[in-house]
Amino acid sequence: INDRHAFLPRKYADAYLGAWALVTGGEAKDVMLDTLGAMKVNGYPGPNTECFLKARLAYNNINIERFPSVAYLTCTQREKSRWTQCSGTATNDAPGWLYKDEMEHATRIAKCVRSSWTQKKMDDCKEDISRLYRGFR
Repeated sequence: INDRHAFLPRKYADAYLGAWALVTGGEAKDVMLDTLGAMKVNGYPGPNTECFLKARLAYNNINIERFPSVAYLTCTQREKSRWTQCSGTATNDAPGWLYKDEMEHATRIAKCVRSSWTQKKMDDCKEDISRLYRGFR
């Protein structure tokens, strides 16, 4: 789960957007402990905004579903170096991409879901993307 994008019914907006109210009301830690447990909250590496979002949604019994990735990391530096592997167009009028697999995956998914966003369409467009995120759990 990440906190960059959300598609939700209006009735869940307060739970999704209500982080600041929980923090200022002194309830944030209790919500996280109740939903995630002490090991996730107090352990290494500790809580972050995405864990807090997951906790708020779970606390309010809001089901989470994944929307396939339709974005990729872009870049503009064309010179190759040890640190920079920007690929893509040869001109500077359009950004390139940093990870070719990620760009190709996002492009396929974007084309697939373009016509509709139904659950069947989401299931039809799913791909195994674990190879794109080696080392992440």
